[in-house]
Amino acid sequence: MRTIVFAVLAMFGTLCVVNAWGQIEVGAGATLDVGSGSLDAGCQDLSVAGNLLVVQGSVSGVRSLSIGAGGQLGGGAGTISWSGDWTNNGVFDAGTSTASSVDGCGRAMSAFTTGDTFSRLSLQSGAGREIRFPSGRTTMVQRSFVAAGLAGNRLLIRSTTAGNAATTALAPAATQSVFAVDVADNHAAPEAIAPGPASSYQSVKGPNSEGWFDLASSASIPALSVMGLALLAAALALAALLCLANESA
Repeated sequence: MRTIVFAVLAMFGTLCVVNAWGQIEVGAGATLDVGSGSLDAGCQDLSVAGNLLVVQGSVSGVRSLSIGAGGQLGGGAGTISWSGDWTNNGVFDAGTSTASSVDGCGRAMSAFTTGDTFSRLSLQSGAGREIRFPSGRTTMVQRSFVAAGLAGNRLLIRSTTAGNAATTALAPAATQSVFAVDVADNHAAPEAIAPGPASSYQSVKGPNSEGWFDLASSASIPALSVMGLALLAAALALAALLCLANESA
C-alpha cells in the first residue's frame, strides 16, 4: 500500500489529506479550505469525515463523493463535480455552489444515495450515462437545474429502486434547462420540470414520471348520453315552436 500524507497547520487546526487505495480523505478533525484554488482528485474517491470548505474554488475529477457521519462539506460559491455516486451521511451546506454530475472515471451509472438540497445542480452526459435518484426521497434544487444529454444519446434519469419513484423538487424561482433526457421513476413536485411535449426537448417521458413534460390535460367537458342528446333536441324544438306561436299571436 502506498500512502501519501499532506499536513499543514491551518487556522482551524491540522489539515490532513490522505491518499490511500485510490481515495482522498479529509479525516475527522481535519479542515481542508480550498479557498480560490482547486483540487483535482484524478478520478479517485473523495471521503469527507472532517471539514471540506470549497469557498470560491473548485473540486473536480472526483469519482465518488461521500460525506461521512460528522463530516461537513461547505459548497460556498465554488464548484463541485464528480462522476460516480453522491452519498451524504453528514452535513452538506450548498451555499450558492454549483454541483455537477459529469461523465468520466469510467462510470456508466451514477447514483445519489441520499436526498439533499442543492443550490445549482447540473446533470450532463454525452455518453448516455444513467443517473439514479434515491427512491422514496426528495432532492431539492434552489436556484438552477440542468439536465442534458445528446439527441442521439440521451441522459437517463431513474430511481435507485425500479418502480419506486424518487422526487426532484425545484424551488419556484429556480431556472431549468432540459435537453435529450429519458425520465422514468422520478416525480417533479411541486414545480413541473420541462412542461410541454417531451419531443420539444428531444426527450422521452417514461413511466412513473409525473410532473415531467406534458402537464395534466384540462378537465374534459362532460358528454351527453344518446338519451340526453334526444331530450336536448326535443327541448330546443319545443322552444322554437313556442317562439313561432308567440310571433303568430
